[in-house]
Amino acid sequence: DVLPALRKLLLAAVPGGEVAPVRLERIRLRTLLTLVASLVAAYLLAGELERESLASVLHTANWHWSIAALALSATTYAGAALSLSGFVAAPLNFVRTVLAQVAGSFVTLVTPAAVGGATLNVRYLQRRKIPAPVAVASVGVNQVVAFVLHILLLVIFAAIAGSSAKNPIHPPRWAYFVLAGLILAALVVVAVPAGRHLLRARVSPTLGQVLPRLLQMAQQPRKLAQGIGGALLLTAAYILCMYVCVRALGGTVPVASVAVVYLTGSALGSIVPTPGGLGAVEAALSAGLRATGVAGAVAVSSVLLFRLLTFWLPVPAGWAALRYLEREHEL
Repeated sequence: DVLPALRKLLLAAVPGGEVAPVRLERIRLRTLLTLVASLVAAYLLAGELERESLASVLHTANWHWSIAALALSATTYAGAALSLSGFVAAPLNFVRTVLAQVAGSFVTLVTPAAVGGATLNVRYLQRRKIPAPVAVASVGVNQVVAFVLHILLLVIFAAIAGSSAKNPIHPPRWAYFVLAGLILAALVVVAVPAGRHLLRARVSPTLGQVLPRLLQMAQQPRKLAQGIGGALLLTAAYILCMYVCVRALGGTVPVASVAVVYLTGSALGSIVPTPGGLGAVEAALSAGLRATGVAGAVAVSSVLLFRLLTFWLPVPAGWAALRYLEREHEL
C-alpha cells in the first residue's frame, strides 16, 4: 500500500504536471563493437604499461633522439595538410589547414581511426566555400591515394627487409592466426550474397565520387604531385619517428624493418574500431619490433614513446586548434 499512497501524494503535489517522455536510443552494432573493442584495448594497454611504466620510459629515453622524434611527429601534420591541399582545386591557407589536421588529433580520440579526421576535413572544406559533393570527393581521393601508397610502400619495404639476411623478421605465431582470420572474414563476405551487397553498397558510392575527381586531378600534375608528395611525407615522417624512438631507447633496427612494422601496425589500427586504434596498434607494433630482434623491454618502451609523441601529446594542441578554428568559423 505504500507505493500507491506515495503516488497519490506526488500527483497531488504537482496537479496537472506533465511528465517528459523518456527518450529511448537504440544501441547500434557499431557502438557495441566499439565499446567491446575499447575494453579489450584498455586491457592490452594496461598489460603493456604494467611491464614498462611511462615514467621510466621518459627517464631512460635519450633526449636528443626524443626531440628529433617530436619534430618528426609535428612534420606529419604538415604532410597531411599538403596532401589534402593537393587534392583540392581551390587554394587553401597552409597554416589553417595544418591546424585542421592538428584538430583531427583531438577528434580521433573519440572516434575510430580514419573516421573523425575525414569528417572534420570535409567540414573544413565546406567552410572554405567548397560544395559538399566536391569536399567529400576530395577527401575520398585523399584517402584512396593514401591507401594505395600504404600498400605499395608495405610491399616495397617488405621486399627490402626480407632480402636482408642480417635482420630477418620473425612474426609471432599469433600473427599468422590474425592474418588467417582476416582472410577468412574477407572470403566469407565475398561468398555470402548479403556480404557482397553490403560491400557493393559501401564501395560503389565512394568510387563514384572518387574516380571522376581523380581523373580531374590527373589533368593538374602539379596539384597531383603535391597531394602524393604530402601523403609520402606523412608516412615517411611516421616511419622515421618510430625509428628514432627505437634509437632513443637504445635499440638498433634497420629503417626498412621499422617501416614494415609501422605500416602493418597502422593498417591493423585502422581496422579495429577503437579511438586511434588504441590497444591494437600498441600490441601490433610491440610484437613487430620484437619480431625484428629488438629486446622486449626496448620494444615496449619504444612503442609507448612513439604513441606518446604521435597520439597522446597532440591531443591538448588538437583541442586548442579545434576551439580556435570554431571561433574563426573555419569548422
